[in-house]
Amino acid sequence: MITSIKWMASNYQCTSKGVLKEDREHQTQYRQFVTTSLDGNVFFWDLDWSLAAEEAAKVVKVVYKVNLPDELKEEESPFKAVDQMIQPHFKLVLTKPILSFIFNEGEFHYEPIEKVKSSDITQRIVHKVKPIRKETFNPKMVIGTSLGELTICSWEGHDFSQGAHLNPQTMQQEFFANIHDGPITHVNRNPFLPEVFISLGGFIFALWHDESKDFPILWRRRESRLAGFQWSLDRPSVFFLICENGTLEIWDLSSRIDIPSINESLGGNVLTAVLQHKLTLSKRLLAIADYNTNLRIFMIPSAFVDQLPNETETFKKFIDDEIHRKKQQEQWKSEWYESNKDIVDAKKVAEQEVNDEMERKEKLRKEIEEKRAQMAE
Repeated sequence: MITSIKWMASNYQCTSKGVLKEDREHQTQYRQFVTTSLDGNVFFWDLDWSLAAEEAAKVVKVVYKVNLPDELKEEESPFKAVDQMIQPHFKLVLTKPILSFIFNEGEFHYEPIEKVKSSDITQRIVHKVKPIRKETFNPKMVIGTSLGELTICSWEGHDFSQGAHLNPQTMQQEFFANIHDGPITHVNRNPFLPEVFISLGGFIFALWHDESKDFPILWRRRESRLAGFQWSLDRPSVFFLICENGTLEIWDLSSRIDIPSINESLGGNVLTAVLQHKLTLSKRLLAIADYNTNLRIFMIPSAFVDQLPNETETFKKFIDDEIHRKKQQEQWKSEWYESNKDIVDAKKVAEQEVNDEMERKEKLRKEIEEKRAQMAE
């Protein structure tokens, strides 16, 4: 099963050898995307599928006979001719079930073609989508697995063709600290600070930085299993969290980091998805879906829309200060252990001796009980 589909930056391409390239001379815009699946594979696809068209033409299509009504036999899809024509051109192997991932994906800017009426929320506004060119491309992915592991993966690509149409390569892994108590279903980057991201798994969400894998910046355990997440598109320190018990939480890290600013029950049903509207509207909207096929639209309060003065810089300083504080704490622990190593080791030896003595007594007690039982017989 495919678990994620994400666009690559339009000015970069991944070749069939797994090498990332940018066409600076001709300003070419590529149309490539990446998919992940539960079998632990990551595939790169190209909508300009000339690379894979010849190989795809060799695929023998299996025709299944289905008894269809006559009405459905009269019309055929205009895209039937390209069925099975799109094939991946590069494959990465993780060997672990992938549920979520992030990397230096494509970004897009949405420009309204017509003027927006500030009072009319029902106005349909046509937008023009423009891909944003990226100066650099970080060839690393942060992947969340169904085993509750968060890992950063990288690959180098091949120097020459391996002689096959699809050239697989095993990814190198660096693991983050084990925090989550369930499958990691969501990993999302902050739209204002791309090096900061949040992961959801089980009852726990954690805030991370790319350069800090030994510990999260902060993590919180909630009363119900987490079901969905959305960073605010207006403020860097605000995000929306939904739970399986039907609760919506709005967190504002510039205000408090221990509890959410808003905790609202939406009826006790299992919530399944949350998404903020990206396009231009007179009001900022948040859509929330639940297990019972309901989709509800909420207007986001202005307190979570209007940015505070220098909020991005303040939030970045909070992240840097937390990383510095935790590193100092780890350094203090290490220095304290080194200066008190003899005491710590002596305490461990004493605890081991106590455990051994208790095991010896328990074993002796069982032997005496067995002998008494034999004498009674």
